Order: sequence, then C-alpha cells, then structure tokens
Amino acid sequence: MPKCLKYYKSSKKAKAYRSRHRKKNYDKTRNMKNTRNIWSTNEEELLSSFKGSDKELSDILNRGVQAIQIKRWKLKTGYVNK
Repeated sequence: MPKCLKYYKSSKKAKAYRSRHRKKNYDKTRNMKNTRNIWSTNEEELLSSFKGSDKELSDILNRGVQAIQIKRWKLKTGYVNK
C-alpha cells in the first residue's frame, strides 16, 4: 500500500483516493478514438517480453494502459471472447 494511503483512518476514503488516481492515470493514456483494433502477433509478443512500464508500452503501441493490462490478463489466463 502506498505511503499516502496509510494516513487515511477510513479504508473507504483510502480506496476512493486510490480509485480517483487510478482513473486519472488511465484517462491520460486512453486512446480517445475508441476503436477496437485487432492485436497483431508482434504486439502480443512485445506485450509479454517488454521489460518497461505499461505507460512506456502504451506510448510504443499507441494503446491505453488499461487495454494493455486487460490483453496481458487475457493472454495469461487463456480467455477467449465468445
């Protein structure tokens, strides 16, 4: 837990604080076109082998951080859209 969250007496307020900042970060890196681009095999390989942060990867792939995190989870769990 980040240091700033330890100062909150209420866990509700701490969670609300974390949610606000997480949403703010996602909004900074979101692709505003809102298009559903298909992931190429090269992008998926880069997704699994990239050693930097998700923010750096989002700049390289021109995709949002949240989209990267969701795709990484789908690859890891073997999730398939029906």
